[in-house]
Amino acid sequence: MCTRGAILWLPPKTSIPSEHHPPADLVEEGCFNHPVLVLSVNAAETAVIVLIITSFGGTDLSIRHAHDTKARALHLPIYPSNAHPDNGMRLYLAGDQRLSKNSYIKIKPCRTIPTALLRPCKHGNFRLKTKSLQKLIKHMEFTDPWPKVGQVQQPVRAPQPVPKLPVAIHHPAREPISCASDYYMPGQWADDNRAVRASHIIPVHWVSPADRPARVYSGRERTPLLLPTYISGHEPKKDNSGSPWATFAWVIFIFTVVVGTAWYFKAFG
Repeated sequence: MCTRGAILWLPPKTSIPSEHHPPADLVEEGCFNHPVLVLSVNAAETAVIVLIITSFGGTDLSIRHAHDTKARALHLPIYPSNAHPDNGMRLYLAGDQRLSKNSYIKIKPCRTIPTALLRPCKHGNFRLKTKSLQKLIKHMEFTDPWPKVGQVQQPVRAPQPVPKLPVAIHHPAREPISCASDYYMPGQWADDNRAVRASHIIPVHWVSPADRPARVYSGRERTPLLLPTYISGHEPKKDNSGSPWATFAWVIFIFTVVVGTAWYFKAFG
């Protein structure tokens, strides 16, 4: 019943039960015996913020406050009342309903009253259209002080500074080189590879020497040609300068020449 945009009845103070007199004493006398528009409901639905609705006794707004623009600015007409003479605004009820009298919503002041004081209207359940309610709230710059029923406002955490972490520089040349053995654990993949190895076994058939066929040699079989180990057309010369026999031969030759020369001078000299 008590929802935003609903129009309820605030009965005369004399008809309010005695148990609600203490909160009723806080409401101004001129607010009773009038319909009210609900702007907001607290989470417990024990209090509402309302605007008073008046009909001016059936008098049009432009006549009631013909020379007071400030008073006219505080009232917005509800259809089928005429549009506002200054700003052209007019609010509409949901379902094309109509109040029993041409009425106006007094946009100031907002009043907070206990929910228990309100009653449904005699001629039906009335409420503003959603667009008309939004238009009214925007025009009067109303800010809802209570969260919507069923919603809990979560605390907003202040942003925390991000700590600066030291940057580690890696030198690839100094890091050990990992190989496959570094990632192998004893027993790892044993069960998985056993089936793979079994599926890749190649059967081997052994043949005894007695069962082998005898090899037949033909005269046409050629002996493989051995290629020379040098590439050029001439055989390379052998270097015997370092051989011990060559040195011994030179010694004998020189000794023979010396002995022969000495004998010659001795014999013929």
